Amino acid sequence: MNDEQPEAGCHEINASFITTPFSAVYLLSAHKGRAYEHHHAVVSCNNQDDGILQEPNLALQMAKKLDEGSFWSTPRSTTEIVEQLSKIVFPQEDISYAANQIQVLSEDLPLIAIHNFLSKELCEEIIHAATLNGDFVRSTLGDTQSVSIQRTSSTTWLSKEHCEIPINALCEKASSLSGIPINNMENLQVVRYNGNGEKFDIHTDHLKVFNDLDCRGRIATCLIYLNSSKDALEDGSEEDFIGGETCFPEYDVNVKPRCGTAVFWFNTIQRPGVEGYAPMMDLDVDLRSRHAGMPVFLGNKWVCNLWMHPVMQR
Repeated sequence: MNDEQPEAGCHEINASFITTPFSAVYLLSAHKGRAYEHHHAVVSCNNQDDGILQEPNLALQMAKKLDEGSFWSTPRSTTEIVEQLSKIVFPQEDISYAANQIQVLSEDLPLIAIHNFLSKELCEEIIHAATLNGDFVRSTLGDTQSVSIQRTSSTTWLSKEHCEIPINALCEKASSLSGIPINNMENLQVVRYNGNGEKFDIHTDHLKVFNDLDCRGRIATCLIYLNSSKDALEDGSEEDFIGGETCFPEYDVNVKPRCGTAVFWFNTIQRPGVEGYAPMMDLDVDLRSRHAGMPVFLGNKWVCNLWMHPVMQR
């Protein structure tokens, strides 16, 4: 990796400007049918137990999700996105409340922030389960799964057996949001950034080499903040850390971590519902999805990632 590549700028949603070095960071090795990132199953397509949740009636589930996923088959306006997500993410809430929770950061990717996607209590349960799991290892990158200064966080993985209620709730909402069945999702990656400047430089979540996997590439990402930064809070609440924004340089946007907020986007140009799409086709990374986790100071940042594939996890 070249640390001297050009800088990519982002600004916060309130237009405060920041910069971060550009680097081509890769997440995983691409050897077909094996588990990645040390001994943890980041993408494992050969074991039925690796999936977060297995649904008994796959035919009904697939039919339902195909209908939901078709929403993303054509470009949508901000109004259309807010109306759709209000119904499927906050079905029991007043429409005005639901609309206030949704920020469309970009229509064309799309890139969406959804506040109160998970409750604070469920976020705390995930942190507690990850801490009890006690299996954190230094996050790695590249085909060699090497430790790098470009990614300095720690990672562990949770299945539904670790905290069933929070993970089931998260998967159900993410499936409704994306139109991708729960069975196509990876186990939950939980990431801890210590407040000594830990970060993750600019990268994409999908790689071309993922097309060699039985479950294929990472079509979509649902990232959830499990605690809040000082800058995200405006009500005098006690903050957990400083910094740690998620930078999307293509859109000049910096999302401030706020407990329970989800950020959703598609990673690939091809996606369900789009003309010509087929689950087993090669997927091309959408470079507009490049993002970075900015350095964290004075506290620990907790996030989790839920990745979705075109083919069921095996």
